[in-house]
This record gives sequence, C-alpha cells and structure tokens, in this order.
Amino acid sequence: MMESFRLNRMIFICVLALSLPFPLFAEGRSWTLPELESRLSESNLEIHSIQTEQESKKVERELIEARFKPTLYARGGFISEKTMDEDRAGPVATLEGRWNVYRGGRDELARQLS
Repeated sequence: MMESFRLNRMIFICVLALSLPFPLFAEGRSWTLPELESRLSESNLEIHSIQTEQESKKVERELIEARFKPTLYARGGFISEKTMDEDRAGPVATLEGRWNVYRGGRDELARQLS
C-alpha cells in the first residue's frame, strides 16, 4: 500500500514537472524528490490554492470544535472607587468557567457541517 502511494506521488510530481515551463530543467542540475516537490508547489498556483483552502478548513474546524471544550477564565486587577462619602481601592479577582451543555443538537450539526 505504501509503495503504491509513493509510486502515485512520484507519477503526480513527474506529470506536474513536465507541465511546467522548460527552465525548471534547463538549469543543468539534478533535483531530489523533496526539492522538486517544494519547487512545484511554490510555482503551481493551483496546488498553492488547494493547500491554502485545506489550511483554512482545518482552522475553521478547530474553531467550531473549540466551542465543545470547557473553558476557565481568571481575571484580576486593581480597582479604585470614589464616592461622595469615601474612596475605596484594592485588588479584585474573578473566576469564570464554562461547560458545554447539549443545545438541541446545534453543536453536533455545526460539527458535521464543517
């Protein structure tokens, strides 16, 4: 199975290399497979757009799945309050936690759509 994948990958790279302009091979040097793959992905806009689209889908999916994870926020600071009667100042801290609860299937639907 792995050999089949490698062979298909090499055939794909060779076809792409032959579809590129001649100067890729006119430089008079031999290319290793990783160098050729890198060069092809840089110069072929279609491959570049597919890679960019895959990365954006991955980030979008991670954002959707982030809503399923529990979160905990801790905030702190210094506050001063002035009223007509007195002035108060001191440290203040808050702690907030969120846990995802079943919301009528909306979360699962969003996960499936991504």
